[in-house]
Amino acid sequence: MRSLIVQWHFDPWAAVLAAVMIYGYYVLFGLRLQRAAYFFWLALLVFLLATCSPLHYVAMQGYLSAHMVAHILLLLICGPLLVFSLSDGETWLSSEKVELAEGAGSNRAMPWLRGVSAYLAGHSWVAWATGIGIMWVWHIPFLLNASRGVMHGWSLLSLIHTGSLLVAGIVFSWPLFGPFLKDRMHPMSGILYLGTACISCSLMGLLLAFAPPGIYGHYAGMAMSGTLRGLTAKQDMQASGLIMWVPCCLVYLTGCFVLVFRWLKETGQGHRRTVNVQ
Repeated sequence: MRSLIVQWHFDPWAAVLAAVMIYGYYVLFGLRLQRAAYFFWLALLVFLLATCSPLHYVAMQGYLSAHMVAHILLLLICGPLLVFSLSDGETWLSSEKVELAEGAGSNRAMPWLRGVSAYLAGHSWVAWATGIGIMWVWHIPFLLNASRGVMHGWSLLSLIHTGSLLVAGIVFSWPLFGPFLKDRMHPMSGILYLGTACISCSLMGLLLAFAPPGIYGHYAGMAMSGTLRGLTAKQDMQASGLIMWVPCCLVYLTGCFVLVFRWLKETGQGHRRTVNVQ
């Protein structure tokens, strides 16, 4: 077996999605150098790591736990980073202004951005259900087994799988860190939003950790064929549940800290303005 470090591969649908992201960012900002552009390029790097790197190879060739890591990268890292990239790089932690963060969007994209922000501001439950629901759907044994068997070449299921996780991450993060500051969720509501998501991930983690190893036929077959090295099928399931529980909740907890920081900053600024008026 070749060293894992050389197991990079070309995924055509990943290349298409990466091109769509680059084109979309160009449509929004043109050739202007945005202060938050580093969020976009970091998101693109994370996306390629999740879809073309040795991590994807390991996820395809035997380890469900590696598959869980890839899911976390797409849903909880890449998606939020793309949302952060719509801000000006300085105001995504603040909600002092009511207008779009400086430079975030060209005139032709403004109506679309405003429409998405306004809808999700009034329907945050849709964003929550999209992010959590898609995560749960892709762990239904029938769907996961089917997706593992065709995640090569120009498979339409491959596009749906990767694209839906990416969209779910963007939609889930938008009410919390979207570009229109006036449409962002109140920090205290955001903590409840993230807390319930953490509970959902914890529940999934528990179900995976205690599920029978054969529930995902693709990985059970890999174990029987000797593809797995270092972990038994049962240990791999337990590791998958632990990954779904701990790292996911750490991401949500980090989001809660950001929201608390934002709330304290807003409260302090409001107090200073009151004192200055008096």
